[in-house]
This record gives sequence, C-alpha cells and structure tokens, in this order.
Amino acid sequence: MFINDVDFIVPRFSSGEMKLKIDDLTRLIKNNSVKIVYNGEISIFELFIIIKYYKSIGTQVTLYLGYLPYQRMDKHNDIEVCTLELVAQIINSLGIDQVFVCEPHCNLQPINNAKPICLVYKLLDIMKKDLNLDGTETLIFPDKGSANRYSKVKSKNTVYFEKVRSLDTGLIISHQMHGELSNSNRVIIVDDIVSTGDTLINIIKTIPNNKEIFVVCGHFEQNKYNQRLTSNPQIKAIYTSNSLTKEPYANLKIFDIKDLIK
Repeated sequence: MFINDVDFIVPRFSSGEMKLKIDDLTRLIKNNSVKIVYNGEISIFELFIIIKYYKSIGTQVTLYLGYLPYQRMDKHNDIEVCTLELVAQIINSLGIDQVFVCEPHCNLQPINNAKPICLVYKLLDIMKKDLNLDGTETLIFPDKGSANRYSKVKSKNTVYFEKVRSLDTGLIISHQMHGELSNSNRVIIVDDIVSTGDTLINIIKTIPNNKEIFVVCGHFEQNKYNQRLTSNPQIKAIYTSNSLTKEPYANLKIFDIKDLIK
C-alpha cells in the first residue's frame, strides 16, 4: 500500500493485528490530504480502519483501488445477493473524497465520488512497444460488451464473440465468433478480467495452431484453473496488473498498479 507515494509497511503486534502509530500516519499527510493506492497488501478491513482514522482528523482522502471487492456480484436476481451494493454502502460510510477503481467490471454509480481507471489501454501501449505491433494483428474481444468498452483501441481487424451463460451454473452455454481472423500470425485477446479462464479456453479452440496468441487483461486471478493459460504454449504472453496476481509465470507479465495509474 502506498500513501502519498510512500510504501507504507503496516507494523503489527505478535497477534498479527495492526500496531498503528499516530506519527507514522500523520507524517505522510501533505497539504491536509493523502492519496492511498491499495492493492491487497493488507485486508480491506484494515484499509478501512486507516481511512477512517485519516477522516477522523479532517484529512482529505483519495483512494485508488487496484480491484474493487465483490464487484462481480452486481446483479439483482433470486439466486445471488447483490453484494456490490453492500460494499458500496460500506465505502460510502467512510466519507472518502474521491475513489478511483482500476478496470471495474461493474457500474460504479452506487459508490459516491467514484471514477474508473482503464488499465487495458496502458497495458496495450506497453505490449505495442514490446512486440512492435503494426496494426495488422487480429484484435479479439470475448464479448460485445468488451468490444464496446474498449472501442478506442484501433485495429485493422477486430473480432468479437457472443456468449450466453447459464444463470444457475455460470457456465458458458454458447459461443459464436463475429468477424474473421486476419492473415497476421498474431492475435490479441483483450478483456477486463480473467477469472477461471473458461472464456479464453473456448476462444483459443477457434484459433488455428499456427497463430501466436497474446492476452491483455486488467485483472488475472491466480488460481488452479488459469494454469491452463500460463502453461499453454500457444499463448506467448499475458499482460496484466498485480491487482489479483503477484507471482509471475513464464508467459505472465505483471505490472504494478502504482505504475499503471500514473
């Protein structure tokens, strides 16, 4: 966690609980304000305690969330609790002056003073320099929503997939490509988050083996399912942030949130 660009290491008691000292927190205040960049280094509960302290002494707080917890639980139905609304209520109760959410997967309207920050565009710029992309590559969006979300991305050839998920299981029950792959031997898959990797696995099955695959995503979950992607020889590189994944793999390129939001 960074407070006004200082890497703040939380001191702890032997029990593991935070041992916060007033001087340690107040010396980081500049012009009666703090900018906090949070990326999961401490629990969200501990983050809220620190924010609550700053607000209690009249400090303006700007919060950058590398990942908004429970943002994918944002639907009203008879099966799941719309947890995002409850998280929003908790965040709003802290009285934060400005909240920036990196690559949100949801509408931020329930959160007061919240704005999105796009990580994908920055990651694409990094990839473009690394690979000397010339625009002939096929740009693939896993669904029409992601195609609309990243409409500023320019490419001579784009493809998107239409998918339908089962409300009960969450599994994809249909997948259809719209558009055609270009003659380039490179394809770039762009999305906001990779969770189980099922969507990408289904897309990769439609891509010829002679094409190199690159992935750009704002968030990449570190779980046993995504080992199918990090060990896939056809996927040459996955560009992502360290919001959910901290450990690099052979084809996984991880970039720090604090550098991506500059």
